[in-house]
Amino acid sequence: RLWGNDNVAWCSNPALGRSGGLLILWDSDRGKLLYSFQGQGFLGVCLQWGEKNLRCIVLNVYAPCNLEAKKQLWVELLVAKRIYLADLWCILGDFNSVREASERKGVALTQNRELTKIMKEDQRLFNLLIENLELEDLQLFGRKFTWIQPNGACASRLDRIMVSSNWKDTWGETISVQ
Repeated sequence: RLWGNDNVAWCSNPALGRSGGLLILWDSDRGKLLYSFQGQGFLGVCLQWGEKNLRCIVLNVYAPCNLEAKKQLWVELLVAKRIYLADLWCILGDFNSVREASERKGVALTQNRELTKIMKEDQRLFNLLIENLELEDLQLFGRKFTWIQPNGACASRLDRIMVSSNWKDTWGETISVQ
């Protein structure tokens, strides 16, 4: 029993080391699992959803911090979008990337030129990924940042939910509350 519901289905990908375990839950009265797929840093399910039996993909991401490893994950996500066909896509998780400098606080970039260069390249590639996946980044309500260093000195918006435009057309306005 979860959230007052006995009909919860799930799919998981175990952690490697101390991080990276992924889980996707859904109401089995509303959605039927057609198949699941996974790769290094992501877990996806294709669900037949609702009375209209809509085919939708939900993909949970845990991206590495290393830019080179992240680039490989971005390629795998682009390939997955081409292979696993569905009209409705929702990709969510911890991307360990920001889209613009305002999504980061307390990082002294001006002191390290190489770090500044890497972070700007990371932003550029992340925005390009979102564009190539044809996703809309949902507006975040509740908090500006999703990760905050324990002492509060640094904060970033690393977690996000992104959907295909027809996701919003099908289910109306969709928001992310954190």
